[in-house]
Amino acid sequence: MNIREPLGGGHVPGGSVPRSVACRIAAAGAAAILLCCSSARAVIISYHDLSDPVKTAGWVCATDSAAPVRVYLYAETPAGWKLLDSQWADKRREDLQSVCGGINHAFRFADYAATSDGVALYGTREPVPMHVYFESPTGLLPVTGSPRSVSFAPVGLWDADLKVGRWRTDYDNPDEGTAAAPVLLGECPFTTPVSDGYYAFSGGGPDPLTRCRYGNAISPRSNAASSDGAWPTSSFWAVIANVEAAIDNPLCVNGPPGQSLPIGLPGAGEVFGLVALPDGETGHPGRLKMHMVLNSQNWTGCRSGSYGGPYLAFAAQADRGNNGVLTYLNSPGAATTLRFGMTLMDIANGRPELYGAPPGAKRYSQSHLLIEIMWGGVKRWLFVELVPDVRTVTGTAEGAVDVHVRFNWHMVNSMLHPGADYLFKSGTVLSAQCQEEGVTIPVFDRAATYVNPETRTRSRRDYVIDLQRVFGCLNRIGAWGAAPMPAHPVPVTSIMFGMEQDDRFYLNGEFTGVAAPNALWIAVDSVRLK
Repeated sequence: MNIREPLGGGHVPGGSVPRSVACRIAAAGAAAILLCCSSARAVIISYHDLSDPVKTAGWVCATDSAAPVRVYLYAETPAGWKLLDSQWADKRREDLQSVCGGINHAFRFADYAATSDGVALYGTREPVPMHVYFESPTGLLPVTGSPRSVSFAPVGLWDADLKVGRWRTDYDNPDEGTAAAPVLLGECPFTTPVSDGYYAFSGGGPDPLTRCRYGNAISPRSNAASSDGAWPTSSFWAVIANVEAAIDNPLCVNGPPGQSLPIGLPGAGEVFGLVALPDGETGHPGRLKMHMVLNSQNWTGCRSGSYGGPYLAFAAQADRGNNGVLTYLNSPGAATTLRFGMTLMDIANGRPELYGAPPGAKRYSQSHLLIEIMWGGVKRWLFVELVPDVRTVTGTAEGAVDVHVRFNWHMVNSMLHPGADYLFKSGTVLSAQCQEEGVTIPVFDRAATYVNPETRTRSRRDYVIDLQRVFGCLNRIGAWGAAPMPAHPVPVTSIMFGMEQDDRFYLNGEFTGVAAPNALWIAVDSVRLK
């Protein structure tokens, strides 16, 4: 077969889909499924679901064969059509069974910068049509729904200085996870428990055979929530409220992964609390603080009969609410200095003897900043721990975490999909490693809270973090192993503030067998890129 580059104007070698093929689009869960039928012969059916600055995704299959179909991604640039990449449409997506007779027919292009033509896209300021074509016996044909336009121009933070504070949970479809729209499960890219020598784990829960847990895709409720009465589709902070294990853990969750439990107002009795309020505490009512609370006081069933690790975060996400790429690294003149304030409002007391735990036992809780950038088709996360986890630290309360791990997240319609290669470092560790670059990221004193009048003046910190210097440092010390950050521009696709805890007491890092309610309350303000 002679495969050639498509011609301008949307024409391709071999013509177009035959007019005799009747097609219709029907809603199937959160995805649009193209159904094509022909009584005369089998056909290839397809759909280009979406393109955004993070990925281009869809599916293709032949009605008479389980074999995967090859697909090609083209960018229609002012300089002409450019082939960016090709791959087999062989990724897992469970909603394709009824359409394709199998589930391994999805595609996902995430490495736009695989070629020099792709790198050049990061300098474009006008939207770029992204075309996907599939191989057919007669040549390349367009995937139905193609093209879709993508803007690669950096937009900064949609809510600079946190003046609006509008937020919304992750999934675009507020019914996702319920019987009306079962959560869509896909592929896990990293082998577990080890991937290229790094520890790897899976959100939702582990499975020794499939890497990820493919359990019940239907939950009693979706737990979709928004700070607005309406459901925003743009210009919002994207929220994750997840409990691990997130799948098949009914004592601890009642919603889909990422929306495991309801989000309430802080103090209203829910495990997850979130609200943006005027900053009256420091006399700045003109700015907002995003208050984040984890409180397991009423979580008795989970604590006594299972295990749950609640995680709450809000993010400026390029493909979910921020309306585009935040900024670029390795791009002279780009805004790469992140500024924000954070306050440790309150934290559960650390007196283990009150709950029958041995002397010296410690709780688990921490809060962090997460930066997501992308290269090589992989999301790269840097967690910087600010409220330190001190379970295994001897003689210091400043934190010592320093790990490189890989994380699967196979919920297709989530902003976290498909997971990431990530570094998790205490601010203390990162400051020491990056002293040469002048990076200083202090951590909080867990004993200095806002609610305690004696420590109130020490409960807030202002941060100024040069992301270019930080990631340059990580390259210098070889933190990413065999996949260092390239020299060309790389997009910053998320800035996230998160927190996590569980209800267990630990001694020297080991669970003591004693569990009790836990709580953590932080507030974030004045987030901006300069």
